[in-house]
Amino acid sequence: MRAVVPAACACRHLPSGSHHASRPRSLNLHCNLIASLHTNQLASLASLTDLNLSSNHIESMRGLHACPSLVTLNLSTNRLRQIDGLSQAFGLRKLWLPFNKIGTLDGLVQLHSPDHQISFIDVRCNRIALIEDVNALSGCHGLQEIQLDFAGKGGNKVCAHPKYLGVITGESARAAVYVLKPPLTSSSIVCFVALVPQLTLLDGSAVEFRPLTPPTRHDHPGSG
Repeated sequence: MRAVVPAACACRHLPSGSHHASRPRSLNLHCNLIASLHTNQLASLASLTDLNLSSNHIESMRGLHACPSLVTLNLSTNRLRQIDGLSQAFGLRKLWLPFNKIGTLDGLVQLHSPDHQISFIDVRCNRIALIEDVNALSGCHGLQEIQLDFAGKGGNKVCAHPKYLGVITGESARAAVYVLKPPLTSSSIVCFVALVPQLTLLDGSAVEFRPLTPPTRHDHPGSG
């Protein structure tokens, strides 16, 4: 069953699943002035697999543990500052969080269990600034696509970091992407796929694995 609440309704609160003859599997609450997610309300919607809460006023993801059946979750254009409430979302595959105020990816550690199935994450146009934050992606075992950049115009400060993107190489214009990996030193540059070996798309560009060759003494100025 698919339940859709038009934006014009401006319901401000999540509807209770008990109001429906059968509990909905999909719920669209786009642009309804919803400010918070209450566990008692979400508990009655525990059967939801697809939840769209985009363009609301939500400041916290806490309470989402009451929806363990989610497969897709859209929280685009809200007021979120951190990623939270996903530890029980084992079946979650697609997560949209663009156009928020998220400053760190640390919350993604909640999706690091081998039992989690996350494959797509969109965090464009947030406040992620530190290159170290990309390391939070390394434990997302099923992650195949990540979006941090917005149409090549940044979208997060980290996208402007010199180690974020490498070069577009080859006739197929597949992206060879490099970021820092612990220990975070100037010499610890590795392919992005070393962090997320199953990654296929980064910011809409295909990821091509190119092993790095260790430098030889001839690569250093003044050597030889």
